[in-house]
Amino acid sequence: LEPSGVANVAKILEVINRFPPGAIQKKVIVLVDPTRFKAIMAMTFPFIQESLNVADVIAINKIDLIDGTVLEEMKKEITGVTRMAKFAEISALQGRGVKGLMEQVEEKIA
Repeated sequence: LEPSGVANVAKILEVINRFPPGAIQKKVIVLVDPTRFKAIMAMTFPFIQESLNVADVIAINKIDLIDGTVLEEMKKEITGVTRMAKFAEISALQGRGVKGLMEQVEEKIA
């Protein structure tokens, strides 16, 4: 769990992966804010791309604030710069999609 959003997730994983296989169960979830996505990508692209590349799930929050076209464009942009990852579309405020996100987390670590 790295809540600041400014850590190098790949470096954290390097440390975790030093443990023996099976010693630590992990799933990397990168939380993306669509209202600030373009600005953040423009300012810190290599850093953000690295975090997106190690994600098992990319959770797009605040879907209640954007329309479907913006959501699909954002997913297309993310897919264009990352390896394959699953998307979870959520609105934490409204509780939409949160159960599905938790199911994706449990899918790998259960």
